[in-house]
Amino acid sequence: MKSPVRRQYEFFPKGFTLIELLVVFGAIIIVGSIGVFYFRGFGRRQTVTQAAETLRTQLTRVRQKALAGERPSACPISNALESYRFSWDSTSYSVTPQCGGAILPTTTQLPANVTLAASVDCPASGYLEFGTLARGTDLTNDCLLTLSGAGSTASLTIKKSGNIE
Repeated sequence: MKSPVRRQYEFFPKGFTLIELLVVFGAIIIVGSIGVFYFRGFGRRQTVTQAAETLRTQLTRVRQKALAGERPSACPISNALESYRFSWDSTSYSVTPQCGGAILPTTTQLPANVTLAASVDCPASGYLEFGTLARGTDLTNDCLLTLSGAGSTASLTIKKSGNIE
């Protein structure tokens, strides 16, 4: 004799229909593609943010070296360290100690599709100098550097005093 509970479930199909499976898989594909789209945009924005943080860190390090009068080993002993020169173009920036002689700059390339632009208050020459032993910079106005790419921008300001914000 069959129990009443077992008899009640004999008429219901076991498993899912093809339509139910197609609806569920379609919803998963749509939600997944939206997630991938937003994740790629987030990654591009993070590239600009990371490039700006790297630039800020390197500028701060150069400023600290200039304030301390830290002399690179490549500087000739007979020449005094005058400053550290920070120069830029749209795809890279470099730092060169100014102490006489031919010293190769330390150049950093920006990530692909990220560009560097300077405000009109920045020197037209494309470089500025951090003077040694608390002499500040050679700026007459604050200099705004802007990194942009993939619909995102990040800015930092170099003050006349040499502070980086």
